[in-house]
Amino acid sequence: MRSYLFCILGIAFTLTVGGCGGSGDTPSPTPTAQVPIDPNLTVPVSAAFANIASNGLNQPFTISGWVDQSTGTNPIPPTPITGSGHVILGAAVGATLCNFAVRVATEAITGTTIANGISTPFATTDKIYYRNDNTTVATDAAGELFLYLPYALPATVRAGDVGSTGNGTQVNADCSQRSFAANTTGAYTVASDSATSLLVTFITEKKNPFTSAVNKTSTVYRIGTNGNVSLVSITALSSFLSSVYQTLIFTF
Repeated sequence: MRSYLFCILGIAFTLTVGGCGGSGDTPSPTPTAQVPIDPNLTVPVSAAFANIASNGLNQPFTISGWVDQSTGTNPIPPTPITGSGHVILGAAVGATLCNFAVRVATEAITGTTIANGISTPFATTDKIYYRNDNTTVATDAAGELFLYLPYALPATVRAGDVGSTGNGTQVNADCSQRSFAANTTGAYTVASDSATSLLVTFITEKKNPFTSAVNKTSTVYRIGTNGNVSLVSITALSSFLSSVYQTLIFTF
C-alpha cells in the first residue's frame, strides 16, 4: 500500500518559480462576462514574485483527490481523499547556501487528510532559497535539497505565452553531486482570467531515475495588472512506470 500522506508532504509547495502563493487582489475565479477582456492584457510577473519574496503569504487550502491502494491480488476502486490545511510562507531574509549569498524564506504547512473515514494530521517545514532577481536557486523540502539552474522570469506576460523555468537537480546537503539524483524540469503557460488579471500556470515535473517515480505539479497563480498575486490551486500527480496512482488538488 502506498502512503498518500508521504506524497502530500513531498509535493513541491516550495516551488521553482519564487515561492508559493501571494497577497493582494482576489478577483472572481472566472472571467466577468460583462467586462470585455483585452487579448493584449499584460501582467508583471517579475514584480508579482518580488512581492511574494518580500511579503510571504498566509493562506488556507482544501484538499481533494484520490489514491490507488490496489495490489495485484486485491484490486479495489481508488480511495477518495479530502482534507484541509494552511500554508504560511515567511518573508525572505539574507542567508548563505553552499558559500553563496542568497535569501531564504521558511514555509510551514499544516493540515489534516481524511481517507477511509480516518483523519490524519500532517505538518512540515520547508525552505525556499532566492536569487537577487527573486527566482528560486534551491528548495529544501521533505528532506530533499534541489539546486536550480539560473533562469529569468519575463517582465510581463499575456494570454497564450509559454516558456521554460529553472531545471533542477537533487544534491547532497553540502551541495555536492548526488548519485542517482532526481531531476526536475519547469515550464509556464498563461491564460485569460478577467479584465484586470491573468492566470499563470507553472508546471514542474520531477523524475527519480532510481525508483522510476514521477511527480508532476501544476500550480496556478492569479496575477493582477498591479502586480498583486494570489495562489489559486495546485494539482499534483504521482505516477510509477507511467501509471498515475495518486491525484491531489489543493484549492486556495
